[in-house]
Amino acid sequence: MLDRDSLPRIGFVSWFVGAGDSFTLLTGKEGRSGELVLQVDLNHLELSEDDEEPRVAVIDQLAEILPEVNGRPYLAAFVLTHPDLDHCRGFGDLIKKMAVGELWVTPRIFEEYKSELSEDAAAFRNEADRRLEIAVKGQAKSGDRIRVIGHKDVLDSDPHSGLPDSAKSEIGAAVETIDGHDTSGRFAAVFCGPADADEDADRNDTSLAMQVTLADGGCSQRFLLLGDLAHEALGDLFENADDSHVEFDVLVMPHHCSKGALFDSDGKADKKVVEGLKAAKADDAWAVASSPPIPKSDKDGADPPHRAAWDKYGEIFGTDHMACTGSHGSEEDPDPVVFSVGDPCGYLRPEAAAAGTALGRDVEKARPRPKPSKPSGYGRQ
Repeated sequence: MLDRDSLPRIGFVSWFVGAGDSFTLLTGKEGRSGELVLQVDLNHLELSEDDEEPRVAVIDQLAEILPEVNGRPYLAAFVLTHPDLDHCRGFGDLIKKMAVGELWVTPRIFEEYKSELSEDAAAFRNEADRRLEIAVKGQAKSGDRIRVIGHKDVLDSDPHSGLPDSAKSEIGAAVETIDGHDTSGRFAAVFCGPADADEDADRNDTSLAMQVTLADGGCSQRFLLLGDLAHEALGDLFENADDSHVEFDVLVMPHHCSKGALFDSDGKADKKVVEGLKAAKADDAWAVASSPPIPKSDKDGADPPHRAAWDKYGEIFGTDHMACTGSHGSEEDPDPVVFSVGDPCGYLRPEAAAAGTALGRDVEKARPRPKPSKPSGYGRQ
């Protein structure tokens, strides 16, 4: 369990939660109102509460690092990319144990049949329904806020049509607020998906996709989060999105390093996705797999992560700029994958991240390495 002082003041953390997503974005202090922390997805496994289990008990970890407001841990915003269980597991407990200022959702959650949702996805749907009703009345405040993100034609239809502008965002829009607080200059999110507005589309392909920029002084880092999008939707996204909206310093590999994000059903690399990644990545960009350790080889029908995908990412990024949450530092006791925004700027090696921010800075400053040829990505100043 890490305390708050062991993490950067502003930064991005990917926790090891097995094959699932749990990302924490730290945005620093917001005047007297405390720190604004944004959580993207949640996969809190009950077995992770065992001290000998390497997977992180994310809710417990959040309670350790979040500020308190009125005696409760305060999470400024929770973002759900899509309502699969490995992206919302534990939400029912999360909403009971801490104050969540704002929910960010896509319209898909309101179109799901409740009978087809897991218990935690249903808990999220119920909370989203509650907040939607309040927001339409124009009465939302922290703890009741919601932001619905989607295509204009969907947002203009029921049940979203009555939402005030502050509670909805179209694809391509940028946001510089979290739970009503202005975050300009240090946090911004640009929504570049879901690429597919079809309510009958595969749930993975309705995943929220967004570029998040964190900045502090001369350092900024862009994180591209793509949920579980498969290669067809990713190809459309890279083809149709504004180039500046998909550029990144850090990519979270879609669908936990799944080959389905890079290869078609015949096993051929999707050129639109591969070329899109190459064009969008910074010179020293990193790629992160939110998954168990990468297997030495793939078996037919096996769930992600896939060796073929990992190797393809290696061709794009270089193996020295890739990290897997399940083996980061060690497989027995993996460290979170941490990117610092400020000083130091960029990827924190496991020993530096785990040792605490102050010591981590000293280690990073003392470590010899070539400076990047262009001011982007790792070492960006």
